[in-house]
Amino acid sequence: MVNFLSAKAISSFPELINLMKNWVALSAENPLTPLMPILNEWKLSVNWAVGASALALIEVMVNKKLEGLRLSREGNFEKGVKRLSENAKQKGVQLPDLRRGLSMRHGIK
Repeated sequence: MVNFLSAKAISSFPELINLMKNWVALSAENPLTPLMPILNEWKLSVNWAVGASALALIEVMVNKKLEGLRLSREGNFEKGVKRLSENAKQKGVQLPDLRRGLSMRHGIK
């Protein structure tokens, strides 16, 4: 394992536990602190991390709603959103088209 905060190899389990305690303490102040070395290495911004987290959260919310409605979670995220949207439409509820919003803002088709 590697300690990305100091770029040193971690040689023992107690050292790993100690490092994790430090990460938790740092994370309480800023949850992105443990990710910063990785983001910097890949030349990714904090905005990228927040956006990726938001997309992951949306996927979790869609899957939970599908489970709650006892609808299939099979297939990819897009199929799940479509299934949820169709179910909502049957109940007279219009959900925002997430894909359309992305394509209009970012030129994604």
